[in-house]
Amino acid sequence: MVELLVFVVLAFAAVLVISIVGSVLGAVLGLLVLPFQFLGFLLKGIGFLIALPFLILAAVVGALVFGAGILVLLAPLLPLVIVGGALWLLLRRRRRTVTA
Repeated sequence: MVELLVFVVLAFAAVLVISIVGSVLGAVLGLLVLPFQFLGFLLKGIGFLIALPFLILAAVVGALVFGAGILVLLAPLLPLVIVGGALWLLLRRRRRTVTA
């Protein structure tokens, strides 16, 4: 029974030592890799700046294409809009200014 207790304590100590060594190694390697991560972020930013004009061009072309589609879709509503605008012009109340 004592042998089992000694084995468990030694196993726990071994796991503790291995985990401490692993965490220290991970921290050191993380600090060594950090400049390369910054370089990767910088290169991604430069790539985005290079691609930005093409993204803007695609957005403008998409807006023109889908804008024309929306106009075609809403074309049957044009007579209703014209009649509504005419009624609004005819029926709106004019504000009268009161002079004292």
